[in-house]
Amino acid sequence: MGPERRSHGWLALLVTLGWLAGLCGPALAQPGFGQSQFELSGNVHLPEIDSATRQHLNRVEALINNRQWDEAVDTLQQVMENQADHVVSVDGRLYLSVRDFCQWKISQLPEEALAAYRGRVDPLAKVWLEQGQSSRDPAPLVQLLDTMFCSSYGDSALLALGDLALERGETGVAADYWRRLIESPPHKVSRENFNKLLEAADVNDAQRELLNTHYQADPARDGKWLNLKAVVGDRRGIDTDLIAVARLFREHRLSDPWLVYPGTDLPLAEVLARLVLVEILERSDQAPQLVEWFAREHGNAEGRFAGRVQPLAAALETLLKQSTDWPRARPQTDWPTFAGAPSRLFIAEPTLQLRKWAWKIALPKPTENGMHVSESRYDQSSYFPVVVGRTVFVATATQIDAYNLDTGAPAWGTAAIFEDRDTTQNFNMGRPPLGVARYTLTAHDGKLFARMGSPVTSSSPQSQRSQSHQSYLICLDLEREGTLLWDTRLIEPLEERWSYDGVPVSDGRNVYVAMRRSEVHPKAFVACLDAQTGRQRWRREVCSAETLAQGTNDEITHNLLTLQGGALYFSTNLGAIASLATGDGRVRWIYRYPRYQGKIQITNPPVNFCRDLTPCVYDRGTIYAAPADSSHVMALNATTGEFLWQTFDINDAQVHLLGVAQGNVIATGRNMRWIEIATNGKIGPFWPDMPRVNGRAGYGRGLLSDGRVYWPGIDPIQGQRIYVFDQASGRQVAQPIELTIVREAAAGNLIVASDHLLVVSPDSIYAFPLLGVGDVAGADKPADEESSNAPAKPPQSDAPQPEPKGATPATPRP
Repeated sequence: MGPERRSHGWLALLVTLGWLAGLCGPALAQPGFGQSQFELSGNVHLPEIDSATRQHLNRVEALINNRQWDEAVDTLQQVMENQADHVVSVDGRLYLSVRDFCQWKISQLPEEALAAYRGRVDPLAKVWLEQGQSSRDPAPLVQLLDTMFCSSYGDSALLALGDLALERGETGVAADYWRRLIESPPHKVSRENFNKLLEAADVNDAQRELLNTHYQADPARDGKWLNLKAVVGDRRGIDTDLIAVARLFREHRLSDPWLVYPGTDLPLAEVLARLVLVEILERSDQAPQLVEWFAREHGNAEGRFAGRVQPLAAALETLLKQSTDWPRARPQTDWPTFAGAPSRLFIAEPTLQLRKWAWKIALPKPTENGMHVSESRYDQSSYFPVVVGRTVFVATATQIDAYNLDTGAPAWGTAAIFEDRDTTQNFNMGRPPLGVARYTLTAHDGKLFARMGSPVTSSSPQSQRSQSHQSYLICLDLEREGTLLWDTRLIEPLEERWSYDGVPVSDGRNVYVAMRRSEVHPKAFVACLDAQTGRQRWRREVCSAETLAQGTNDEITHNLLTLQGGALYFSTNLGAIASLATGDGRVRWIYRYPRYQGKIQITNPPVNFCRDLTPCVYDRGTIYAAPADSSHVMALNATTGEFLWQTFDINDAQVHLLGVAQGNVIATGRNMRWIEIATNGKIGPFWPDMPRVNGRAGYGRGLLSDGRVYWPGIDPIQGQRIYVFDQASGRQVAQPIELTIVREAAAGNLIVASDHLLVVSPDSIYAFPLLGVGDVAGADKPADEESSNAPAKPPQSDAPQPEPKGATPATPRP
């Protein structure tokens, strides 16, 4: 290495070491922020029923106990009509929509009462079922379930809606309908209720033996609770004994508050065969075991399947064998939204082997504000581009640019495909806002969706922001080189003190977006807009709560929704996680978790408050969340909202949930943690184990690909780099990919699309072509597989590595 080169390397190191001083910690004191300590209020306000409605529901209990069935049903129907947009508490933490709660109450009625109810509603329910079946229109079937779920025809409507969803390719939606046909016992039950059931006069000895066979005391809870033995987590592996246990709980009104059809007479085997079919179609790892289980439990069953009556087990075995010859779905090569998918879980396929970057684009440096972990307080990793085909799109508050993925040149003549010339980027009117501006995008079906304008989502009463500084949504037509399709300012301008809280997610027909209304305690909403026109279809309130700003400062947030099947999931960072139905915005459930307790200083708050861009992650029927106002990572049942587990306090800057892989939730920030799912959130490997001593720290959002975790970070000696770990074991399995020293690049958010890796630093995008199979010259070689902490590899050459042929570094944007 010559003197000039050596000097340049040490300069980069000095810069890196300087960054470390500002890395991995909340922001220093800023003008306008108070220095006093306070405690964040644990009060979370939900759109709950009022006291009069609560009295009506209490009256229903008395009416049922007095066998006044008609009056009980009339009261429940009245509550459903008058409080449709409200929620009701089930256990102090879990809340259900009034409609689902009342329907569940009806499902718990004794057989005599249920028969009387069905006599009243069946004539109309039959008409709606026949309309839906004959026209293959889901609307009458949905209406039937919304108003008369427990009618004699509700189970047929569930079956038909699942079949229609499967025909549309919506396997997750189909499975959700079909699971509501299978009664399953509670996963856990209090000792008090269990003993009540055992001692009931109408429970015989055989039923008591069945209960004792399927439940065991939970040793972690002093025997006060019992757990169901060996139950499949998503309630798939059900048998007739478990259905009998479930009906015992229902008949004694001790079931979980999960709305499932009571006592269907549809053949159980036909329903289960459909659920196993979904596993085959989704190429699930569990499919072979489930086919084997079905053959063992229902080997002689016949039913209508694939359009004709046939032996079900044989049909499933045939499909499973055929599935090995089905053409593999093309691997996803685009990166269409934050985290790579609307579920916020995407695991890529390439092994990242890099040369020097092919092109680099300069980005404007965001104004310093807010709190910072896994980035410098001077340089925020705020940009999260998307890639569609061979085009990279990146947004700021006032502009969207498009670049060619191969060359970095403007995609369509000029880089900017949208510019807001009427809005400046200086949104800090008066005192600085609390929070960090983030810039994400979503692409779907040839459309690009963005939130533009001010990143401020909550305004204090003293705010000097004008109406022109509000946020707005736009949709660009990518098939016409980014032509503006709609702009919400021109369609339905926001009312005063409203804002769009993040970028929408789309299912093609609609887009869904979080919203906020500025109040002393900001209110969180979810809204649905027509994807073609931008007109609002519905808007639903979720919750409100105190924030760090305490109503005295403007606040910047960027909350993203998670979309899976027909459900939305929303981690509000306001004490609640919610699930809503995409069709009408109906609240499916809200889980109110305990908020952070302890003294907080706004200039140096606990580092979990830096989780400002951590949407829920959906994986196989479970939601994983890391709310900013909690120091835990938690898991919930995606269908019911049932709390499954949470980690012990990991208040050490885990600001990103990269995803779920190999039985682990992988969380990163200042360091990395593997959270084991099988052990209900036990912390597994973590690295580095002493970040404050060895100086290594994360710097940006990583990704999952090819069985590995790629984590951008900073080493005090080697500079900025990408560390490589095994998804299952957490072992470091390859030499770090050197960025600062070898490739003259910086660390940042990682995006893999097609045949490129994009590293998005606070002020630049670096595009690295991925080396193909067999073309490994200059690639990062795997480390010793037995090494749990592979040493850094020194650069092999002092000379700059050649750029790929045909690549043209783009001119940096001013």
